[in-house]
Amino acid sequence: MFEVHRSSYKYWRQPKKPDVTRVALLSLIRESCRESNDFAGARNIAAMVTTKGVKLSRWWTTKLMKELTFISCQ
Repeated sequence: MFEVHRSSYKYWRQPKKPDVTRVALLSLIRESCRESNDFAGARNIAAMVTTKGVKLSRWWTTKLMKELTFISCQ
């Protein structure tokens, strides 16, 4: 019915643990957006996060910005 095998049901029911690196990236993107007064786009935010020491691509920045529902003013 659910396509979950009965031996793995208890693992399927457990809540997912938050990804620590993803949460850290989201907070860095949120901080960079605040620094730019929500004016910077994905390219500038990726550059800002990279200068802080975390390597981040423009594609990944765009995906995370959509998740945070941030829209640049440009």
